[in-house]
Amino acid sequence: MESRFSCISTATSNLKILLKNLNLCFLIDMIKDFREFVETVQRTLVCFPLTIRRLEEVELLARRAGEWEQIFLSLPTGESDLVVSSVLNSNVVATGDVKVIGSGCFNSWIHAGKEVAINGVFRGGEIKAGGNVYVKEMGSKCGAATKIITISKARVTVGHVFENSTVVIGGKAYKFDREDENICLYLDKKENLNITRASV
Repeated sequence: MESRFSCISTATSNLKILLKNLNLCFLIDMIKDFREFVETVQRTLVCFPLTIRRLEEVELLARRAGEWEQIFLSLPTGESDLVVSSVLNSNVVATGDVKVIGSGCFNSWIHAGKEVAINGVFRGGEIKAGGNVYVKEMGSKCGAATKIITISKARVTVGHVFENSTVVIGGKAYKFDREDENICLYLDKKENLNITRASV
């Protein structure tokens, strides 16, 4: 490749590093599409530039790069917290914390860039968080599938948990097979999942 185009190789390498560091769990599909675009650019312009037969191929990549630029410029740059009374059959997304201060959540999916605190019940559905999670009551007597997923450095604290509730911390999962109370789950320094009594 000519030296005047050497910046393309550096740019695609930087984009790959950016992709590794993106931690927006609610943008997974978009990140997948962007990853495919970056791989196409690298394959076409860096690895096999001599396979380009028409200028239109490069123009198409340039147009797509412009579209991606607009998408990334439109993303929120700051953290946005969300406080709601209750959630029913919904998808809730926030780049910051999510707090449910009323009766709770029913059959819902919550995605938070940081912490989640539910002062009521969380019955059926899933929480994905980038920080600590607190739920006053998780699951239901009839065993509705309820799941909390968070990062390895986080803690999950539950006041009352029903069977068929699952907590995943840093890829390590624990499924409750009976009711329990005042539970705190976290990973220790050796990445073992610990379950202790919490003062809720």
